[in-house]
Amino acid sequence: RARIFDPFFSTKFQGHGLGLAAALGIVRSHRGAIRVTSRPGAGTTITVFFPPATDAARHAAAEDEVDRDPGPASGCILVVDDEEPIRRVAARMLGRLGYRVRTAADGAEAVTAFERNADEIRAIVLDMTMPGISGIETFHALRAIRPDAKILFSSGYDRAQSLETLMDEREIGFLQKPYRTAEMEQALRELLEG
Repeated sequence: RARIFDPFFSTKFQGHGLGLAAALGIVRSHRGAIRVTSRPGAGTTITVFFPPATDAARHAAAEDEVDRDPGPASGCILVVDDEEPIRRVAARMLGRLGYRVRTAADGAEAVTAFERNADEIRAIVLDMTMPGISGIETFHALRAIRPDAKILFSSGYDRAQSLETLMDEREIGFLQKPYRTAEMEQALRELLEG
């Protein structure tokens, strides 16, 4: 029980051991806490605690959800994430910003989509932790197709932990999960204009 939040610790043969570690990172980034209670034969209860939202936070969240007029953003963005709800939300955010969007559910799909559409895709929003081909492996496969591909990594882990093996790479950015439209817009602008 003491190791359940350790990255890469799993009691399952094919588990990655990243789920609870990622959840803890996200909860802590919001100044929250997680309590785990477990009884053999009875199951496990995981309770997540967050501080109450301030009026300013509620206002900012409501403002972020207002439909925007498409801005100066243009071109196509490829969103790669194994979680369908995240792909759907990211695609909606990008559409509001004025981008056309393609999606891929894993690294193999991403590589195929990029091979077919490399000339039209301006940037790739790439989840770091996916089953099968990892985000890092997918990154290298995409760069083999087009060495100047602009890639915005997305993760529940912090930037330093997520990108430590890629510090020397160019044309990459980082977007901390969970993110809002304004954060995605800024990260993409920095990547595309930088």
